[in-house]
Amino acid sequence: MKYKQIEDNIIVAIGDIKTTQEGLTEITEEEYSNILSVIQNKPEDTDTIIYKLHADTLEYVAHDRPEEPVIEPTDPAVDSIISEVASNGY
Repeated sequence: MKYKQIEDNIIVAIGDIKTTQEGLTEITEEEYSNILSVIQNKPEDTDTIIYKLHADTLEYVAHDRPEEPVIEPTDPAVDSIISEVASNGY
């Protein structure tokens, strides 16, 4: 069975599986080939823009790239205490 997976009207996956699964939409071989062709011509993402495949139009839509989470530096003394407490089972 050929399938596509859609989230928020964006195609996030296509593939071929033996049995149906929840959240997947069965598609024809022709639709699968068409989507695959579009995917092979995806515009290149940039540092600020990512392209997502719109499920209705099969066109790529530019989206702002989400910012990477900032990992705050930790205090080594606090980390040591947390590690010790965790290893003692408290």
